[in-house]
Amino acid sequence: MKRLIAISLSVIVIISAFAGCTDGRNGDDAPDSDDDSVSAITVISGDNPEPEPEVEIEPSSQESSDSGDQDNGNLATAQFRDGPNGTTTVTLAVGDSFLGLTLEYLDFGGDNDVSAKFTGEVILRGTIGVERTDGFMGRTVWFYVSDESLHLLPYYVKDSRTVWFVFDDNEGVKQMVGSDSFNFYCEIVIDSYRIRVLEAGVVNVASLVSVTPL
Repeated sequence: MKRLIAISLSVIVIISAFAGCTDGRNGDDAPDSDDDSVSAITVISGDNPEPEPEVEIEPSSQESSDSGDQDNGNLATAQFRDGPNGTTTVTLAVGDSFLGLTLEYLDFGGDNDVSAKFTGEVILRGTIGVERTDGFMGRTVWFYVSDESLHLLPYYVKDSRTVWFVFDDNEGVKQMVGSDSFNFYCEIVIDSYRIRVLEAGVVNVASLVSVTPL
C-alpha cells in the first residue's frame, strides 16, 4: 500500500514539473503580435515595390522642303550658292560659314519672304552711284556687283534678281566718297551683307568699310 502511494506521488510531481516547463517555454517564446504586424508590412513594402508606370517618348522629327529650306521654330536652314551662276550649293543654319562669311541671322516671314544676314569682310568690284530722282530710291547710294565678283557673295537659291545692294549708312557713304552725286567703277570692302527676298519692294543691304575708285 505504501508503495502505491509513493508511486502516485511521484507521478503527480513529474506531471506538475512537466506542466511548469511547458508554461515557461510558451511564455518566453510567445511572439508580440504588434511587432510581427509591423515587421510583416515592412517586408512586403521592401520586397514588393509597386512598379513605376512606363512612359514612351516619341523622338521628334524634322521635315524639310524639297528646296532645302526649313523653319521648325528651333533651327531654320536655307540653301545658298556662290553667286547667281554658282556651282556650289550649301544648306546653312545660323552660325555656319560660307565664302568666308558667317550666317548671323535667318528668318522666314512666309512664302518667298526670307531674310538672312552674313557678317565678315569681303572685297568686291563694281559700280557705285547715287539715284538722282526723288522716287522710291531717291538719293540712295547703290552698288552693282561686277561679273568678276559675283561668286564672292552668297546667293539665295530661290532668288532670281541681279546682284546689287544699297548701304545701311547712306549719308556716311556719301561723306566717304566726298560727293552727293557720283557714278564710277570701284573696289569696295564690306563687313556685313543682308539678303532680303520678297516678291517686290525690297533690296539687299551692306555695310561699307572702304571704297577705292579704279
